[in-house]
Amino acid sequence: MKKVKIKPQKREVDKISLKRGKPEPTYIDSHIHLSDEAYQGKIEAVLEQAEREGVRIVIANSEDLETSLKTLRIAESHPLKVLPAIGVHPWAAPEIEAEELGEVVELIARCKGKLAAVGEVGLDTAYTRGNLEAWKRQREVFHSMLEAAEKAGLPVIAHSRRSSLEVFEESASYRVKMVFHWFSGEIKVLKRILDAGCYITVGPSICYSRHIQRVAGETPLSRVMTETDGPVKYKGPFQNLETTPALIPKVVEKIAEVKRSSLEEVAAQIVGNCRRLFARVNEALE
Repeated sequence: MKKVKIKPQKREVDKISLKRGKPEPTYIDSHIHLSDEAYQGKIEAVLEQAEREGVRIVIANSEDLETSLKTLRIAESHPLKVLPAIGVHPWAAPEIEAEELGEVVELIARCKGKLAAVGEVGLDTAYTRGNLEAWKRQREVFHSMLEAAEKAGLPVIAHSRRSSLEVFEESASYRVKMVFHWFSGEIKVLKRILDAGCYITVGPSICYSRHIQRVAGETPLSRVMTETDGPVKYKGPFQNLETTPALIPKVVEKIAEVKRSSLEEVAAQIVGNCRRLFARVNEALE
């Protein structure tokens, strides 16, 4: 039999690049209310969706004793994904009894090693509507929260709707670091806040609010954080969407557009800001 010489076939080999692609950005939602009924039965799904979008950490805020305890339980079930912040919200302050306030103060002291911050606390003149007794009680409760934060060595997440100057001035005598959640006040007040070393958070409203875009534009990236304040609903492109941490990449994208920076640069800076301000973020990202 005649031997047939078989020529080896040339095969096209796909070239494999040894260059690594850019790592996906990491995001943090620094203000959400997971204890709210809107998230009941959904927390696992919300956190899984957030992780798929690169949101590694959420800081869960509280409003009173009940939600503070619930927030702590949620955080215990999701270690290093949910970092708790506990305190008394200004809307709850006028009605809170002295005993409950004392229990929240005690809880902050007892759980300080588990907490990212004291929050959400502060003042809100839009809520008190000229009621001097309610305003007085808000201030008393806020001072209790500031004192508790100072003793615990924790930062403060401040609510300051129509009260940003008052929150800034009331807190000036305390040795606490502070972030003004969803800052929407006057630019001249913003400058004072920033000069004092405080931070602000920016949320989904930056995608349609010119004022929030201006606030972000006037704030150095080194003082900006991102939030959703879920379950609060938003307008614009988020009109029919549930508010979850998965919206954070869109917020960072808009901040990058306003600041004329890359998304990666803005995301990295915001994570760095959170590392510097909030307790336990470094631990959670390791």
